[in-house]
Amino acid sequence: MHWHTDEASERGIEGMERTRLVRDDINNRVTAPATELNPGAQS
Repeated sequence: MHWHTDEASERGIEGMERTRLVRDDINNRVTAPATELNPGAQS
């Protein structure tokens, strides 16, 4: 699997803010399909 992700550093976003953006993007990409497959599950 290959995900095309936003490269925040190209927009001048660095450090912890960049890390949080990447973390949140990955979290959303993983939890969205899981929620669709099992809508009754709690996160």
